[in-house]
Amino acid sequence: MNFIASQAVCGPSWDAESEIRWTSSVSNFSFNAYCRMLEPAYLKLIVSNPLGQPLRVIATNGKIYSDIDTVDRSVVTGGLRSWAMRHDLPLNLVNGTWLDWMGGRSSAPVGQIVEIRHDSKSRGAWLSMAGADSEALDEHLLFDWKNGRIIERILLDEGNRTFATLAYIEWQEIDQCLYPVAMSIDGLPLHGRVDLRFSDIRQSKFVPADFNIDIPRGFLRAWLP
Repeated sequence: MNFIASQAVCGPSWDAESEIRWTSSVSNFSFNAYCRMLEPAYLKLIVSNPLGQPLRVIATNGKIYSDIDTVDRSVVTGGLRSWAMRHDLPLNLVNGTWLDWMGGRSSAPVGQIVEIRHDSKSRGAWLSMAGADSEALDEHLLFDWKNGRIIERILLDEGNRTFATLAYIEWQEIDQCLYPVAMSIDGLPLHGRVDLRFSDIRQSKFVPADFNIDIPRGFLRAWLP
């Protein structure tokens, strides 16, 4: 199935089991989590113990996040931009279209393509995309014409500097929609890299309310602006 036809049948939300691995010059860790997404930037992660009991629940609507720790019986709520600053992450990374990034899609119209050039390694063609509200470049997409999918995505900030590179390593067709089942996010601060693998991917029909978090009674609550 070609890329454009696949995107036309892909729904606005999906969920999956995920393996997430973080490596950097100062720390390394990994965990498994249930992942739920809805366009443009709703995300929920649930980390559970072997018995299926939630240990950590993190949810965001792209602006505000909530983080519940059931072991410490605490919940932290705050602005996503402030969270990124406290963790030395690029603000553009938390303000992006996560469904596009994690789903290997592009919701940008054809009119936002400002340049097309061949890849020097003959892997396909690079598409330089302008932002939705400006003429400044927003990202470069390496598109594999032969197999009809995105291979790599270079994300740019307002100064036209790369702040992250996404590589789509392995794909799977589910209900006529192409999904990346293995990908990486590279070029993060402190030589940070995130490797993700998805399984049991399902097209779903989530609504924003499905990303709310019910806070149990007796939990210590904190708000971080």
